Formats: sequence, structure tokens, C-alpha cells
Amino acid sequence: MPVSGTTGTFPVQRSDPAFQIDRNPNSIRAQELAIELPAAPRAAPQPSCVPMGPIGITLDGVLLFNALDDGGRDAVAHEVQDRCNGHPEREGRYHYHGPSPCLPGIREPEAVIGFAFDGFPITGLVSTDGREHSNADLDECHGREDAVRVDGKLVRTYHYAMTREYPYTVGCFRGTPVSLGGGTSAREPMGGERRGPMPPREAVQACEGRGAQAPCGFVSPRGDEIRGICGEPVPGVVACLPGGGRRGF
Repeated sequence: MPVSGTTGTFPVQRSDPAFQIDRNPNSIRAQELAIELPAAPRAAPQPSCVPMGPIGITLDGVLLFNALDDGGRDAVAHEVQDRCNGHPEREGRYHYHGPSPCLPGIREPEAVIGFAFDGFPITGLVSTDGREHSNADLDECHGREDAVRVDGKLVRTYHYAMTREYPYTVGCFRGTPVSLGGGTSAREPMGGERRGPMPPREAVQACEGRGAQAPCGFVSPRGDEIRGICGEPVPGVVACLPGGGRRGF
């Protein structure tokens, strides 16, 4: 939950016009999260891929998720968010996928608005010269080395920067990330063989005990009724594929 500002009403109600676009059935649930970040982060020998789900946290207490939804699509473009550009997932964790107008310092030059799970800071939309960051200003991980204000002091360090362009916050981890519970989290190095986006839990459950090509159905996280056949969208994972085998949830 954000420390300041308010959230929208979730689940999305049938009376809300947004219901026709994204039927988010999840409720926001207050919960305690333990995150221990390195105080002096270092660059890893090579960048690593960000996972699905949480990749950082803002100073306002809201989790930052990566730029994708469950179907591997641009979440900012495809999912309904409230006026703070946030929404909850199935565990009730309210989060952002991109920049939020409710974040303190979002438009202050090089102001730190949060930290990625590798310990490197994340700054807002505006650079030291007063311009908004663009992807062209940043490296492959959506960051650069510059002077940023940390604990009231200007410190020259590598940092990620928010933009209005995909992937919005962190494109890959420059350092070694930790998990939500603390401790090092192993991440796949950049350039290795990647599995595609994991299908929703509901799609996997729909094919439990069923063979390949068996008919199946489930209700998606957005509230849509899906019919299809069982297949293997990700190696080793059997799930209900909508539309007769086409991937995408």
C-alpha cells in the first residue's frame, strides 16, 4: 500500500466502464514484506534478466513489478490501473509497472524514488538537465551512472531511471538481486535460453490430470471465460491454451 495518496477500488466493478477492458478480480490486501537490500551494491560480471513480478520497491512502500502482465504483454498498455497507475495482483499486493504520478519526487531531477532488488537506486522521470529520460539516454538495463541524491547527499552511482517508454523502470539487473525474503536470488544471465512468460495459475490448474490436446476451460485473472486445449506453452508446464492452442492469456 502506498504511504501517501489513495488507491482505486478493486476488484473492478461491473458498473465501471473499465470492466469491459480489464476485469481485475483482485482485492488490495495490507501485508508485511521483508526486503534486505545491499547497502553498497556492485555490478555483477554480467547483467541478469528480471523475473516476472516484483523487481523493486518505492520509497512510498509500493512494489515495482516488471513491465509484463501474465500473458507477456506490455502491462502499462494492456491492464487497467487506478489514477496512481497501480493495481493489485492475485495475492493482494498493490504495485506499479511504470511511473506513477503519486510517487514523491517523480518529477524532481535525479531524485531517488525507490530501489531495485539489486540495491541500485531508481530515479524519477527527470534528468539533471531538466529533460525527461528516454530510452536513448539509458543502457540495456534502463540505467546509467550519474549523480543522484541519496539520503540528502549527491552521490555518483549507477542507477535505473523511470521513463514513459517500455520497459519503464528496470530492463535487467546490473547487480545481484535479492529475493523478497532477503538473501541472494539466482537469476538467469542475459543471453541464455529463456523460458517464456508463465501461464496463469488458473490455466495450469485447468489441465491437471489431463493429457495433451484435451479440451479445457478456466476463468482468467481478468475475469474472462477461456476455452481451449491443453498444451505446453513453456517447457515442462502443461496449461490450457486459449483459442485452440494459441498462446496468450
